[in-house]
Amino acid sequence: MVDNIYWIYDENNVRASFEKKLLIVGPSGSGKTTLARYLCEKNPETFEIIKNCTTRSKRKEDRNDFRYFSVDEFIKAKENGEFFFARFGSKPLYGYKKTDYEKIVCNKKIPIFMFRFSGLKHLKHLIKNYYVIFLISDLNESLVYSKDEDSVNLIEESISISTEIQKTMSEFDRDGKSYSVVRNNYGAEFFSQIDKLGIEDVLKH
Repeated sequence: MVDNIYWIYDENNVRASFEKKLLIVGPSGSGKTTLARYLCEKNPETFEIIKNCTTRSKRKEDRNDFRYFSVDEFIKAKENGEFFFARFGSKPLYGYKKTDYEKIVCNKKIPIFMFRFSGLKHLKHLIKNYYVIFLISDLNESLVYSKDEDSVNLIEESISISTEIQKTMSEFDRDGKSYSVVRNNYGAEFFSQIDKLGIEDVLKH
């Protein structure tokens, strides 16, 4: 169930945890990885996708964006304090390692993290110095493109997504935090929206 999902955040021994971060936030199947890869290909000197550690199996379309763990290996890494962020309570498990974050920051690039809305809900008051791109897509299309979650979980999540987005945007507006919203229609228009964003908004906030 979606309500069982929880995140851990651990910045102990993380160098430069205050450096700029880009968070792409959207439901499963909405195109987060596609958007992140596009940004990196357009701006290779600025952005880099931080490797997503996961207990799911490798897919044929996966590139070099993931590290694959058994559940036991993932839990051991958690116990050893290796994760910057990690998601539990729903399989597969996902997380980002401190060493991967530090490597990107040391190379003077902005790491791109990809989160579900539940991740932002739990982490938005803990993470330092970040810019969010909210990625919204049609539920029917998300069901087609998602490979992680069953339809029941996606439908449950979609019911709360609109409310969570509006609530978070209201908070950001109140606190003077900037963000962008991109709608994925799974066509060429998706990329034209990204082009219109410009990296200046990310860099200056």
